[in-house]
Formats: sequence, structure tokens, C-alpha cells
Amino acid sequence: MIDKATVADAIKAAPQAADEALFALQCGDFPPLTMAAFAGAARYLNRDVSDLAADEIERLGLLDAFAQALRARGVDVQAEDTGLADMNVPVDELKKFVPRGSAFRCRVLVDHGFSGSGCLVSPSLVLTAWHVISDWRPTAPDPQYKATEVLLSDGTKRRVLPKPVYQSPCTEAEYDGTLPSDGSAFKDHNDVVLLKLERPDGMRLGFAGLPKECPPPLSRSSILLLHFPNGGDLGFGWGHVNRVRGNPYRWKHDVGADQGSSGGPCFNAHFSLAGLHQGKWLPDRRLVPANIFIDDKLRELIEHDIAPPALWSLDGSAQGQLVFGRDLFFEAIAAASRPDSRIRGIRVKRRDVAQGTSGLAFSFEMLTLTLARNPGTHRTVRINFDTQFADLLDDIRRRAILVGIDVAPVEAGAGARAGDTTLEASINDRARDLAAKLNAIGERDRQLIWFLFDNPTAGLNDSDRFAFEAFIAAALQHPRLRLVLTGFETITTPGEEFANAGLAEIEGAPGLVVEYFGVFNRGDVDQLLTRACRDFGVASDPAVIADRTNQILQGLNSINGQYSTADLKAVSDRAAPHLDYLKSLAGGNA
Repeated sequence: MIDKATVADAIKAAPQAADEALFALQCGDFPPLTMAAFAGAARYLNRDVSDLAADEIERLGLLDAFAQALRARGVDVQAEDTGLADMNVPVDELKKFVPRGSAFRCRVLVDHGFSGSGCLVSPSLVLTAWHVISDWRPTAPDPQYKATEVLLSDGTKRRVLPKPVYQSPCTEAEYDGTLPSDGSAFKDHNDVVLLKLERPDGMRLGFAGLPKECPPPLSRSSILLLHFPNGGDLGFGWGHVNRVRGNPYRWKHDVGADQGSSGGPCFNAHFSLAGLHQGKWLPDRRLVPANIFIDDKLRELIEHDIAPPALWSLDGSAQGQLVFGRDLFFEAIAAASRPDSRIRGIRVKRRDVAQGTSGLAFSFEMLTLTLARNPGTHRTVRINFDTQFADLLDDIRRRAILVGIDVAPVEAGAGARAGDTTLEASINDRARDLAAKLNAIGERDRQLIWFLFDNPTAGLNDSDRFAFEAFIAAALQHPRLRLVLTGFETITTPGEEFANAGLAEIEGAPGLVVEYFGVFNRGDVDQLLTRACRDFGVASDPAVIADRTNQILQGLNSINGQYSTADLKAVSDRAAPHLDYLKSLAGGNA
């Protein structure tokens, strides 16, 4: 199948043969169209004569016939292998893609205002156009990035890291509204960026991913544009893509688009990422083809953005303790598992202390199961305040020794012993010594040592509180020590507190991620069923998952879509038979 750009190239290469072929096609029409007539019109319109002629030949539906006529006159006109399969899509595959695409597309906000479109391409990375987040020239020496957020398909508004993790600006000419005439201007100027979300929302919403192979698009093949023109949701745009003459770095398309469509992903008829909508430069709309902007660095960043391991059941069965809505816990553990991370653990706080310790206790099981995926690199020490001990710091040391961490005794330094100064100063000194010795063992063994403190049934006395706060403060300063605190809502602990694990990527003081425990939503139930299906080897149809979730939550009270964790027992009991049913499908779908 011949595209217009190929015909225009042939006209420019063989104008005399083109004039003869044009005359031969008109079968006695009077007056006949001639290349001389096109040349006059092109001068008047300030256009290239071969482009103008190709436009008219396409309008008349004669591209293929004209190419045949050129070949009959010895002109080599190569047709692209664009078949019907590249111009039409199977209905069943489209039905599968629509819910996926609807979930992973997103809006990009700059300075809290809508700026463009984009899509999730990995658990925490969003692909969009460079010019969507920038208002400075590509050659600006020290650009100041504005506050950027991503509005996800489920209504979640998520901040991104202050700077893109990958960027390739548009060309200087494109910034001024034209296309460069020199192909070298496009080197490293692809008008794309990768934005890193503070949390890996692609774990629950899905993501587009990258095609394994990235050939150039096929002229006149169909594309699907996922975008938000003017910020609105008008559905997916459908159209065709064509080459730009002499320019493989940008392609034109005819999908209806508008302000705000920039950065929207374009998918071909096989639902592979084919390009990124760049904008509208009359008379065409343009995209950057995926084979141009997907380089080794971008692919490596996306392929290495791996979702933190998350559990749906503590023992992997429907009858085990089910895990709803604890993604932040797993994200924090994954971030803290890097020795160089400023995230030094997690603090789990109850939204309603009156609910008791239900749900807090299995944080330790979640931790140990997660860390067990990397055996030999972690040690865990559990501290329980409900057991009798005379001195908390000595008890921490004793419990460390029980799990094979042979740490030496600690004493307050000279001038800081209990008899020489205040009790608090003595405890601080001993806590610093204990933390330093534990960290040295971690460095020696190339391990992280995790300390999990269970919420006490009764309050802490002054001595225990001083020791607890002193050890937390000291441990935060050491790169091989990690902390998990469950409860302790009435105690202010030292160190930074982070709302999510995304800040692990930013330099700063160490601290703990804070997870508030007490509510869950239907998305958490959806995600549990979806993860279970993945483990079972069963395809998770979104419609089936939604129906099962409705049945599980039926009749339960919610406030603004949030359910109390007091209902988790009922939800787990209801979910078990649905999980068993989904597992039974494995034989036919594995």
C-alpha cells in the first residue's frame, strides 16, 4: 500500500514521468491536471509542488493507481507492507484493551493546572511530552521545574519527584513552532520525559509497558490516541499515521486532538505503543514515533522500575490471613531495604486507637515474609513491651543475641553514667553505644538489622520511654539499622516522618514512612483478588473482579468509600469462597 509521502518523493525524483503518469490516469478529462498547474498553485500557496500534487492525488483516491503508472514508466516506487491487519483491530482484543488503557492513562498537572496527557509505563513511571512540563527553551542552562502532579484514572492526585528521571527536550525549531530542516537537530531531542510518582500506583492501575521490538510505524496504518483534549474525557481518538517527507523523526496523523492532547500515548492496531502525540502544527498533527524515543537508557529505567513485592495472603491461600490495603507498608519496606536509603523503616499508626491492636500484630509476619525473599541480607529482632525486663536497652541486646547477633554489653561513657548526670543523659549515651555496635555488626556481615517494636498494652514508664526514644534516635543515624514501630500513637518519636516512600529518592535527613491503619476501600479488595489471580495463573477480567468485589462488600457500611478495618474479618470470610472459585479456573486458563 502506497502512502502520500512516498508518492511525493517519487514526483520530486521524476517530475517528467510524474506528469506523464498523471495525464494517463485522467482518461480524457478536460482540462487535465498537469504538474505545471500544480507548480503554479504551489507558488501561490508557498508550498512544495510535490507535496501539493500528492495531496490532490490522495484526495482523488488515486495514490495506488498513480504509483502503478509511475512504475510503468520506470520509476521505482516502493510500497510499504501495510495490510488490513494494520488498519483494523479485532473486537475481542479491543474489549480487553479499553479497560486497561482507561486505567493507565492520566492527566499531567503543572502548578496545579491541567497541562497535558500521559500514561503509566511501569509501576511508578509516567511517560509524557517534555513540553507538557516545561515552559523554557530546550537550551536553557538551569531550568526551574514547577510543581508537577499526575491525576490518575481513579481520581488520585499524586506528586512526582522534583525533576524528571529522564528527559529529551524538543528541538529549538519545534519550540518556535516549525520543524528543523536538518536531521541532525533531532539528535537527543525527542520531546519526551519520564516522571516518577511518589508511590507505585501502577501496581493497582496497571501500565502500558514498552514493546519488545520497536519498528517504525507503517504509513496509513491505524492508531489509537489516549488523551484528554482540553482536560476533558472524550474517549480514545482513532485515526491514521503517515510519514513526514524526508523526516523519520516525526510522523503526522489525523486523529482529532486539541490543547492538552500533548503527551498522549499512541497505540497501533496491535495495541503496542507506537508513539507519543506531540501537538498540532497545521495542516497536520504530529507524533514522535516510539522507535525514535525509546533508547537504551529509557528502556533500562522502565524495566528496572519494579513493583515492591506485596502479599495478598500471609500463607498464599484463601484460608490464610488476607492482606487488604497495606501497599504503603510493602513500599516502605522495599525502599528501606536499600542500605543507602534515607527511609529507615516504617511507623504504623492506628486511625482509631479504640479499635485495639487488631491488624497490627501481623505486621511482623508481613515483614518477615517480605524479607525472606532476600535470604541472608536481613536479620529481624522483635521487641515486646508486655514481657518483663528491668532495662529496655539490655533487653534489646538480649533479643539480638537470641537471633545470633552477638553484640557486646553497653555502658554509659565517662561523665554520662547514671550517678554522674541525669538518667536521660545516661540512657542516651548507652543507646548511641548500642546502636553503633549493632551497626558495626551489620556492616561486617553486609546485612540490615530490623527492630520491630510491638505496641505495649499499657503505657510506658519514664525509664522505658526515655530508652525507647533514645534508641530510635540513635538507630536512625546508622545505615545498617531499620525500625518498624506498630502503634505508639501517644509517643512522639525523633526523626523525619514521610507520607510515602518516594522521598527515598531525595537527599535529606533519615526518617520513617508513616502508614495510617484503620480503613480500606473497594480498590484494595479489587487488588487482592487481582493479585491472587496472578498467583493462581488465572487471567483477571476487570468485569469479573468488580462483580466479585461487589458481592464481598455488599451490605457493609462505608463513609466516602472507606470501610473500617473492623469489617476485615467479615470481608476475609466472604472473600475466601470467591478466591477458591478463582483458583479453580486455573486448570483452564493457566
